[in-house]
Amino acid sequence: MLYQAKINRLMLFIYFLILAVLTIWPMFFSNRKEENLRTDALFWENVEVVLRYIVLGVLLIFLLSIFVTYQLKITENQLIYFIKFFNLVLYSKTVKPHQIAKITFKRSNWMMINAVVSMKKGFRISLKNFEPVVMYADMMRFANVHNISTEKTEEFQILQRIKENKQSS
Repeated sequence: MLYQAKINRLMLFIYFLILAVLTIWPMFFSNRKEENLRTDALFWENVEVVLRYIVLGVLLIFLLSIFVTYQLKITENQLIYFIKFFNLVLYSKTVKPHQIAKITFKRSNWMMINAVVSMKKGFRISLKNFEPVVMYADMMRFANVHNISTEKTEEFQILQRIKENKQSS
């Protein structure tokens, strides 16, 4: 089954707008008086130009990150992790069960579950905020079927009990 991470695109867009206004407003509406052409003034003007390009680059990254999606596909014998920009696959990693050292389930933020897939070789994959939430139960099932060690932190177990109590009420 294919699962997709829920991204707070509204907050990314708000950050983009704030940064854009703070960056672009002074570029067009500054009331600068003519300065003497001293060497230190020229130096600071060059630094200012470089900083503008850096901030514009950060703005571009914020804007483009709004359109990035993270997906996980769980099949019988593998996990496939995708990072997509629109529908273009930027990064794809296929993980077989024998490559996984352990899967750690923990709490992140206040009520969010995070599953960290630790590899025997290579980087870990952090699976946070994926929907539907049954993805984490499917990860547990995948680990049990393939005899992969799992670890549940105490905070995660408390979070599970809270969610079970809410469902039973």
